[in-house]
Amino acid sequence: MAQEGPLTPEKQLLKLIEEPKSKGAGAIQAQAIKYHTLSLFSFSAWLGRFSFIKDGLKNLFTPGSAHTDIVRIINVILVATILFLGFYFVSNLSISIINLKKMPILKFKTQEASRQLPASKESTLLKSNSYYLEKISQRNIFKIGARKTAGSESNSADTSKIMELTQNLKLVGIAWSDNPDAMIEDSKAQRTFFVKKGQMIGEIKVKDITRDKVVLTYDNEVWELR
Repeated sequence: MAQEGPLTPEKQLLKLIEEPKSKGAGAIQAQAIKYHTLSLFSFSAWLGRFSFIKDGLKNLFTPGSAHTDIVRIINVILVATILFLGFYFVSNLSISIINLKKMPILKFKTQEASRQLPASKESTLLKSNSYYLEKISQRNIFKIGARKTAGSESNSADTSKIMELTQNLKLVGIAWSDNPDAMIEDSKAQRTFFVKKGQMIGEIKVKDITRDKVVLTYDNEVWELR
């Protein structure tokens, strides 16, 4: 008698149905669950799943399939977008170049009147210049001497003395007021004196201070600093 091979899940289910009802409904249900579990992991089940996946992938990339149409539509949309962006860039560039050519050229015009002073101000300046020129012409910067109040020749020694005492003195400035101040610099001693009328600078006395000079005296001799 030939031995029977291992029972397949289908044969086990058929045998379960043919058995008498003495086993009861619980046994039948248990056998059904066992058959269903075995069928999920059987070779034929895995073979069927693989065939289904292979056919699905084949249909997915077959010309004329829905997936191919979607890819083609996406490609068309991308090409259209690229063309639109290129046209937009070129148009904006052209408009910018045209606007640059139309920009107004700013010209800065200097008005002749703004560079000319009013007549009244110009006359005032000319008057001031003439005033200073007149003051300069009254002074001979190349001549140094003392103004004598007594013209006797016997005072020649005193004249040389006052010249010696004042040769290093220089008038720096005059602060004019009712009681003016004079700033006199001694270049040899490196000192500056602020004096008023009647004060002394060493042996020299300040006799008078005017707007443009200081009158100094020494032993009845007069010397002017300008």
